[in-house]
Amino acid sequence: MVGAKIFKAKIAALLGRAADSGSLQSANRRVRTLWLAVGGVVILLTPLALTFAGGGYVQFLGAHVVNTNTCCYYRWEPSSTVTASTWDHSWVEVTSSYSFSGWTGFWNSTAGSWVDVNHGAYDDIYLAGDAYGYPVITMLDGSYSLWFQSASDSSGFSWNSAELLLNNGGNTDFPSVAVNSSDDVAIAFDLPYSGYVEETVTWDSGTRKWTGPYYAASMPGRIVAVGSTFYFFGIDTSGNPYSSHLDKYTSTDNGHSWSGPVTLDTFTPPRPQSGVEFCRPQTSYCGYLDEPIWASAQGGGGPLGWVVAYPVAGANRANWVKFCALGISGCQTISYTADLFYPGITTSANGDLWLSMFTYTNSAPTLQQLAIYRTVSGSFLNAPAPTTINPTYWLYYDGSQGRCQGNPCFAAGEYVLPAMNSYTSATLPMIAYSSSRLTDLIQTFVQDPQSGAAPLPGLSVGPVIPFGSDSRVPIAAGQEGLHAWKPYRTGLSPNSLPQH
Repeated sequence: MVGAKIFKAKIAALLGRAADSGSLQSANRRVRTLWLAVGGVVILLTPLALTFAGGGYVQFLGAHVVNTNTCCYYRWEPSSTVTASTWDHSWVEVTSSYSFSGWTGFWNSTAGSWVDVNHGAYDDIYLAGDAYGYPVITMLDGSYSLWFQSASDSSGFSWNSAELLLNNGGNTDFPSVAVNSSDDVAIAFDLPYSGYVEETVTWDSGTRKWTGPYYAASMPGRIVAVGSTFYFFGIDTSGNPYSSHLDKYTSTDNGHSWSGPVTLDTFTPPRPQSGVEFCRPQTSYCGYLDEPIWASAQGGGGPLGWVVAYPVAGANRANWVKFCALGISGCQTISYTADLFYPGITTSANGDLWLSMFTYTNSAPTLQQLAIYRTVSGSFLNAPAPTTINPTYWLYYDGSQGRCQGNPCFAAGEYVLPAMNSYTSATLPMIAYSSSRLTDLIQTFVQDPQSGAAPLPGLSVGPVIPFGSDSRVPIAAGQEGLHAWKPYRTGLSPNSLPQH
């Protein structure tokens, strides 16, 4: 152990599951208890605890570099999940020549460090967990073909062969994957050459076959599962710059057919970029910061059911964040004096949740990551993470790809997604400056203890507003163009990458 930032785990339980004779793999379901030792304090991180920490503060338990590969300049689009035995992240690495590869990593609790797995030349990699606590990913290759891959162990160290699901002539983008309680898999993706409508392909655990594609929605978005039901959440921007709405679609037949839309919230769209430009130190690379308008969502088996977070225009001309949950029958607004962006949300079986997002410090463009915890009772705690971010070292776009309203900008991808377990602990990823590799994927373990970091002054959470409400705020005269937005291709095909 090196200091207080090295984590050591103890496997306290190993429960076996009889192999499913109809499965493509003979896999045991492992349920483990992971203990986190920090400076002599032992904290439960994964299942089998009986009580909450229940404190009034957020505590950060040290920052760790997830990527171990030294070849690459940029990290891109981290997502997260909690498996049956550990924590997993996914991300994309982009070299100085703008070739890319998709990666996953899992927390090695014995060594107190991350172990990485290179999946090959993929991007738009999106991570989730199956019904048995094994990680799964969906991703695109350089031709925008859609792929799926499942792990053959609960940590994500070993993986089955990747499966090509759809070669759609490049008409595939922005995939996400969810697995329901029956271990049926649904992957949602949009069609950039067909008006960005959404389709799904599905794996049926009974027939053990992939089928589809099936029409799902008229807008890009994210898919989640709660029990046996799949939900899709999309942001309809057809009313920009004055009006957008968050819509929900539902499938009870494994993603084959979808009912909806049901509008959960009507809101004023946010600015898709920072209000001013910034420059990377000692270079000619100058541009805005990307502030994507996409929603993040997660399903859960607890009282909250599904949860979804998304950026909106605030009443003070800043971008704010809203989140909605089935269990509260409405949405709440998170407001601050500066922009809030890159929202991520995760929930547990207990009915609590974590939100993460970025905001500016007093020394812009330096950013801080905010961690916001909603307790089971509905109260909120928050604190900024101790690691700050210089976003001018993020991937630089020269303005020819449609991102940031066609302006040059720095981007971390379309999403930065956390994950949590059932015992108040979460992992929060971020992309931060590295003196040796330009950027690193950093993650921080966070929990709700009895004492910890002070909250961010001025951050507030509004009351629950029922589903279907109109929460739009007026746009100041002359500011309409700042809120105008149209879909763009998100994948990192070599044809879409900027020149460094």
